[in-house]
Amino acid sequence: SKCFNSDVDRPMCLKSRCDSKNWKLIFSVDGNDFICNYDGELISIDASLNIECPKLSAACPDLFCPANCSGNGICDYTGDFPICRCFDNGDNSEGCYGNFHKIAAKINWQDAVSASRKLHKLD
Repeated sequence: SKCFNSDVDRPMCLKSRCDSKNWKLIFSVDGNDFICNYDGELISIDASLNIECPKLSAACPDLFCPANCSGNGICDYTGDFPICRCFDNGDNSEGCYGNFHKIAAKINWQDAVSASRKLHKLD
């Protein structure tokens, strides 16, 4: 289930599922299915209740490529799950992040301050 914004006092948690064939989010209220066609769509359940459709990429992340391929590739939707096809054939990262997303080694804070002071000739 997912929680949806509504025009009542608080969000409503409703049974929902992602439709990978039609790229839609489907949710149920009192046994009736409703389809979200686009982000932010207001669906009228009855005269006293409207449900706001969430952003599809947040509700159904498996329908999208990681980080939208970071602008460094295209999303291939032909398989069971979308995958990035990176422009750089050497980039094997999940979201075409490239090699620059490596975590820097830990350094001692005092060593960093000392190096900075030396660089700026403060010592």
